[in-house]
Amino acid sequence: MDKYGDEHPNKLALLWVNDFNQEKRFTFDDMKKYSNKSAKFFKSLGIEKGDTILLTLKNRYEFWFSIIALHKIGAIPVPATHMLKAKDITYRIEKADIKGIISINDDYLINEYRKAEKELDKNLIKIAIGDKTHKNWLNFDNNIQKFDDEFERPSGIDKTVNNDIMILYFSSGTSGHPKMVKHDFTYPIAHIITSKYWHNAIEDGLHYTSADTGWMKAVWGGLYGQWIVGTGVFIYDYDRFDPINLIEKIEKYKINTFCAPEGVNFCGVFPHITLFPKES
Repeated sequence: MDKYGDEHPNKLALLWVNDFNQEKRFTFDDMKKYSNKSAKFFKSLGIEKGDTILLTLKNRYEFWFSIIALHKIGAIPVPATHMLKAKDITYRIEKADIKGIISINDDYLINEYRKAEKELDKNLIKIAIGDKTHKNWLNFDNNIQKFDDEFERPSGIDKTVNNDIMILYFSSGTSGHPKMVKHDFTYPIAHIITSKYWHNAIEDGLHYTSADTGWMKAVWGGLYGQWIVGTGVFIYDYDRFDPINLIEKIEKYKINTFCAPEGVNFCGVFPHITLFPKES
């Protein structure tokens, strides 16, 4: 991230849109700076290397700020779906020894977190993303503005190495309780193959993988491999899925390559073609 930010600062990293005509474009320089500010904010709260942080961010662009910031610290993001109920949250907090939460400020979800926290009698670091404020929750957007955009790479005992845990997911739990799935810092390298040879992502193109950030498909389809091979990532943060709206977005923004779930627990890609050639 920082290398791209330094050497190709104006290269498009992320294009985010929603159903309310909002659109945000972030270059790699932007991503470097916002992830640095986020990392400093997280560190100020006591988040350190090895701490597990639960993320329920749907498709907010702050997910990308937050996950890169946690990687820079060496903390372990635990992405999860925004459809969790209190019992699901309690299970994850206990199993993964969760230290903090970064969540969209949806009233239903915040209430489920409150139920879980009360049941566990545990004080967690709680950060909410969005305009509304909630008691005992810190506002992400307001707080990161208090920090500058320089973050020194950790060294010594705080330095990350390849076999450190980088990210943790819980399986879907279709057969028994969800299982923890851990990946180390070599994980992104594996998805060069995913992005270049399966998704057919192209340099300076725009790739869209339709997936909520609570699922692993979001990071292997919209983060690691895509950025490494040089394509921008498109994010459609819809309130409710509508295939017509999705197709309209693909046409409007000239998405080059696209991947989406097909059926249950199966990933398909529309097929190995470039939807809009770079020169079109």
